Amino acid sequence: MTYIARTEHSNLATKEVVLNAVRKNLISSGEVTLDTDCEISWNKIQVQGSKPLYTECFYRQPNNEAVSLQKLDESLGRLTHNQNLPNIVLTGDFNIPDIQWKDAYSIRSPQQYNLEVNETILNITNEHNLEQQNITPTRGNNILDLVFTTNNNLIESISVESGISHHEAVIVDIKTKVKLTKKKPRKTFLYSKGNIPAIKTRLKDEFPEYIKKTNNQSIEICWETFKTLLTSYINEHIPQKTCTKIKDETNTESPKQGITKQFWTYVKSRKQESSGVSTLNVDGQIKEDNTSKAEALNNQFQSVFTEEDMASFPNMGPSTTNKINDIKIEEKGIAKLLKQLNINKASGPDKISCRILKETADEISPYLKHIFERSLRLKQVQNIKGNS
Repeated sequence: MTYIARTEHSNLATKEVVLNAVRKNLISSGEVTLDTDCEISWNKIQVQGSKPLYTECFYRQPNNEAVSLQKLDESLGRLTHNQNLPNIVLTGDFNIPDIQWKDAYSIRSPQQYNLEVNETILNITNEHNLEQQNITPTRGNNILDLVFTTNNNLIESISVESGISHHEAVIVDIKTKVKLTKKKPRKTFLYSKGNIPAIKTRLKDEFPEYIKKTNNQSIEICWETFKTLLTSYINEHIPQKTCTKIKDETNTESPKQGITKQFWTYVKSRKQESSGVSTLNVDGQIKEDNTSKAEALNNQFQSVFTEEDMASFPNMGPSTTNKINDIKIEEKGIAKLLKQLNINKASGPDKISCRILKETADEISPYLKHIFERSLRLKQVQNIKGNS
């Protein structure tokens, strides 16, 4: 059984009929309030536990008139100008062969239709946050049958098959519910309720013992010993709570002028998924968690680098530049830099809070001085791989 939304416009010259069919077991309804004076048909499909899916069928007659596209723009505007961007899949025969849909959308030359028609469809795409998915010709060498969506994660697959008319048929598999990557609960330190003076005291008292343990050790052991020591004091003297939403406990300064929190709230409302990087398909394997996605991207980046032949470097002769003077590291200089840290910034790969680094600057500067001096003496740089 199939539900069919039928739209007929008697005032159009050709009196075309557009059909939008939905399976009967789906909860759907024809959205006639979205119809405008063009060959268009809307359906609203209810999706359990998610936003409804709006499907739209559209037909544009092959002429130099942009009126039907302007009416399409009006119809889309009734949905997309709300605060939350809806899930829309717009399909149909647009009869616009002049657009290059691969990569950046652009108008080809020479053009079959006038500039107004081509610019109007591109403006619609930009104005309503649409992405065109079909890049396979559907009649000859022309891509006339298009698939637009406000959320490309809805499109599971798309193919072009032999049709029953002079156009090929576009087959689109749509996921009725987009899979969201839920963030795991995270522990947050409540610095406002912590005992920072106790951490300072412990760091002062432990420093002589730290020097004894690491005086002849590698830079890795020097750093890991310091990090383990500081982390243990933080866990001991700073209370924690588990939360699912990020709340910045360190934000005690007045908000900056310019971009406000309301702006980012609006930007977030327009997003379709909670994940920063979409699910990746690597050699047929789906990468969903952050670690596997990071490894896949890292492997891709490494594959494009060229390995230089280190044995074939030309001999440039002796250096003509002056040698650098001995580097002198002072605790005061380290402390000064630490005290300039912005406590509202995120921590680095070591996961040590900027607030802790700033408030214990005088106490940890001797530790860092020792690490830096060992690094220069041993000509080693601490490896943070795997800590981020």
